[in-house]
Amino acid sequence: MTKLALKYLDEMVEEKLPPELLLNEHHPRNDEYQTDLVDIKNRITAQVAKMPPRNAQAVRLHTSGTHTRDIAKQLNVDPATIRNYTNSEDGKRLASLIYHLQQAIDGATVDHRKAFLWRIALDNEQNRPNISVTAIDTINKMSGTYQPQDNHTGGINITINNELLPQGTLDKLPKTYESRLHESMPTITTLTDG
Repeated sequence: MTKLALKYLDEMVEEKLPPELLLNEHHPRNDEYQTDLVDIKNRITAQVAKMPPRNAQAVRLHTSGTHTRDIAKQLNVDPATIRNYTNSEDGKRLASLIYHLQQAIDGATVDHRKAFLWRIALDNEQNRPNISVTAIDTINKMSGTYQPQDNHTGGINITINNELLPQGTLDKLPKTYESRLHESMPTITTLTDG
């Protein structure tokens, strides 16, 4: 019901806006990614409308990772019935649409990004080798095989056991100017009747 209300509100807003605002290519709503997501969501809504509500609910819970036993308990049916819902043609179609939407929202996987960088490296190997080297460097960073060139050694941490080697005069910090100045200042004492 709320999806239908939102769709109705969207149509009302579109009727009130001038065409130049609706056709603004820089508005997020007109972005290709957003329109693809809206298209997938509309297909999901159409598929859910074809199914009985309990079947659609079972498939949605199944795709969210809920165990079949828990879905059956929640919907008050047998686990075999849940398997029938999820294995039906409509159930498989709805599940594939939900997975497709989730992949679109999640974006490219690490493997997809590595493959894209590898294509960049191959395409620029002859004409622009610096771009190719940068792409391979990025792939190495993503793989964890990147070793930065360090000209300095790492920090050295020495732990001394104070019982075996107590502090000597060299371990004491020298006095600062402020502490020496404070020591040389005369102290003022006040006499009180008492």
